[in-house]
Amino acid sequence: MKITRALVTILFVSAFIYAAIGSGGSRNLPDPYEEIFAPAMVSDTIPIKDNYGDHVTDPNINPFDITSNVIEQKVEYDPVSGNYIIYEKIGAEYYRTPT
Repeated sequence: MKITRALVTILFVSAFIYAAIGSGGSRNLPDPYEEIFAPAMVSDTIPIKDNYGDHVTDPNINPFDITSNVIEQKVEYDPVSGNYIIYEKIGAEYYRTPT
């Protein structure tokens, strides 16, 4: 009886060790720390530059940007502050923050 119990114990231990180490099942998993390189970024053939000023002092002449007939441009004078306020809207939304 002792020999049978010892053989069963050895069999279970060896099966566990083989399953945990010797089977090699985890050797086919991808390395989570492997560096994956993204393809190089391709730049546009036509550079479009944002207009950082306003349409009054810094007109943009790039023909590929949004045309001025789509953007409603309005200039108002504020007599309280003594400044001009420039509005640029597309429909009901502001294209640029009023300045």
